[in-house]
Amino acid sequence: MPGSGKSTIGRLLAHKMGLPFFDLDEVIVEQEGASVSSIFSAKGEGYFRQVESECLKKVTSQNEIFVMATGGGSPCFHDGIDWMNSHGKTIFIDVATDTLIKRTAQQEERPLLKTNPTERIHKLYQERLSTYQKANVQAQADQLNPEEIVELLIKAVNT
Repeated sequence: MPGSGKSTIGRLLAHKMGLPFFDLDEVIVEQEGASVSSIFSAKGEGYFRQVESECLKKVTSQNEIFVMATGGGSPCFHDGIDWMNSHGKTIFIDVATDTLIKRTAQQEERPLLKTNPTERIHKLYQERLSTYQKANVQAQADQLNPEEIVELLIKAVNT
């Protein structure tokens, strides 16, 4: 979900495990030469989701062992969760919607949260939860700091 800490935790996890880190949104921005918000505005969500899927598959195919923070929608479109599960271990960082709302309240660069962000967070969570629950590892992260989450995840992915 937007605001769950995917990029922060992913970077820290990769560092602790000595692995390369990829932020899928950053890969898309580099490829497209435009911000995620600009892509959404100029070409629409459908185009963005297609590019996102292609970049996910490209990075996954070109790298053997790594940590990646995907966008919150990546698992939900173009069979993303199935692709990720078949090419590695997936992690769902589960954070309460109230926490997500607080974390994303001042972030204007999130295209899916531009209008009615509180309502949108609740709706996205409900729409995406069944897909997120297909992840190999599910971490309840509300009461933990990033370092604690990373330690929990290292244990989970190494079992």
